[in-house]
Amino acid sequence: MTRQQFVFEARHAARLDASPGAIRAAALDVAWSGTAVGYEVRDVVESVPGVPYRWTTVARSGIVRQRNATSLVSADPVVMRSEASGGALVQTSTMHVEPARGTDGRTAVEWHLRVELSLRDPLSRLLQRALAPSTTRSLERELARQMTRWAAAVEARAAHAPA
Repeated sequence: MTRQQFVFEARHAARLDASPGAIRAAALDVAWSGTAVGYEVRDVVESVPGVPYRWTTVARSGIVRQRNATSLVSADPVVMRSEASGGALVQTSTMHVEPARGTDGRTAVEWHLRVELSLRDPLSRLLQRALAPSTTRSLERELARQMTRWAAAVEARAAHAPA
């Protein structure tokens, strides 16, 4: 049976009261970042000390648990790629951080999330085609919610970091 691929994208931007280095360091601290947005992070393998290479995240929503195998594609910009369900769900997250603080003392950060969903069965494909606009809006809301939560945690972390 052939698969049909659906692609959804969402973007979010924020200005954080933290240095660009502090923001990138927080993003690369995957155990801390996962906890900040409500994920459980396991089995972190580092390519060099402090730089993750691959890890597993477990997201929970009620009784549903989704396990993703994630890897770091790039550290600047920070690009992470996650797969679940044997490649049927692939998520690529890209975070761009401005190289310097702006005139307001804050650092601009932009996130781009691309989700590729491959479905085999005809009913799932039919439902996904019908629900695509709703899926995109839901993805945008969830990205904004998670990144707002993460940004607040980064700002708190930066405020308590030694100078």
